Amino acid sequence: MNSPPRIAPDTLASRLPHVTPQTLALHNALHRPRHALTLPTRSGSSAKPARLCLLGEQADITREVACPLHIGDETLVVTTSWRTLEVLGAHPGRRRPLASVDGELAALWLEALWQPWLAPLEAALDCDIRLAPLAPPASAMATAQGQAGDAADTARANSVTLALAYTLGTTSYPLALALTLSAPLAERLRPLFEARFPPCPAPAQALPVTARVNAGQQWLTLAEWRSLDPGDVVLLELPYAEPDTLAVSIAGRCAAATPTADGVRLLAPPRVPAGGHPTTRPAPHQRDQEAAVMTQPPVDSPRDDTDTQPDVDNFDGLAVALTCELGRLTLTLGELRELGQGSVLPLARRPERAVDLMVNGQRMGQGRLVMIGDDLGVQIERLALDAQSPDAQAPDA
Repeated sequence: MNSPPRIAPDTLASRLPHVTPQTLALHNALHRPRHALTLPTRSGSSAKPARLCLLGEQADITREVACPLHIGDETLVVTTSWRTLEVLGAHPGRRRPLASVDGELAALWLEALWQPWLAPLEAALDCDIRLAPLAPPASAMATAQGQAGDAADTARANSVTLALAYTLGTTSYPLALALTLSAPLAERLRPLFEARFPPCPAPAQALPVTARVNAGQQWLTLAEWRSLDPGDVVLLELPYAEPDTLAVSIAGRCAAATPTADGVRLLAPPRVPAGGHPTTRPAPHQRDQEAAVMTQPPVDSPRDDTDTQPDVDNFDGLAVALTCELGRLTLTLGELRELGQGSVLPLARRPERAVDLMVNGQRMGQGRLVMIGDDLGVQIERLALDAQSPDAQAPDA
């Protein structure tokens, strides 16, 4: 394995924490938010249940003593404070503090005391787990890496460190400890880690989500769009069969809604696709027209290979989606989760008033909804065909 690159001092790179590319996926997997692990108690013991919780990478951990665990041919180093180790090694029969005991004797005591935790791990990994004598953290880490010079730097760069909080019973003061292990050992332990520490995704309640309220849309060719003038009327394709039913679009999915005096009332809760990606795609005829534009010259322009004029109008057959938007608002993910049938989303604009004419996410003009017999349409009031017009801008939230 290559040595880590030398970084000049007094540079930004020298002041940033480093994660090697080889362990990036492993690092991210092990540092996801997770549920707590309840540790088994000794048979016949009346000790209170203990739990381990994953802490953030920047957790403040006092590192006064190290406890190396030999797992087969690999070594995992637990570093923590003497106070935490005293709690982890508490037993009614112990009379002396661990800090005053020989390191090898203290390791034998802890190994016997931790057997209810170590035995299931030995069975799952099919190997012996033994505690090495307690030592200062720097000495234990150097021994675990067992290398010097560049090789030691590489081993240190490819190691993985996890910060854990140990909570005993109902105590409100968790005790912090760190586990440092090599990337191969972390990969070996990862299936057990995933099973015993199941992921607990953060709720992300404050994540902003945009909801758009649409009355309908129509596919036009670019030539048709460019030919529109104020006063012209465009027939709309409705999102639902009833003309007075609007579409609330969130993350590419729609929910039916009806207008009210204060906004729109949802007829069903919005459902976001499991993959999280918008499912809106160009209509089939749009893809056909786009393909035609790319493969055929315009029918009203004879092909001339010697023509040096710029092909400004060669995109007249391009499909353009014209959407009539009543308004949009920004919700948090927490608010989105609370939406259900009957929820009302406030809008500052009534459907019978002006609607924004949206093309490719930009406001390109304004219009007014009109009835064309039993069908819904929009009458153009203002229109922008270039980006210099004040109408050609993103709409207000």
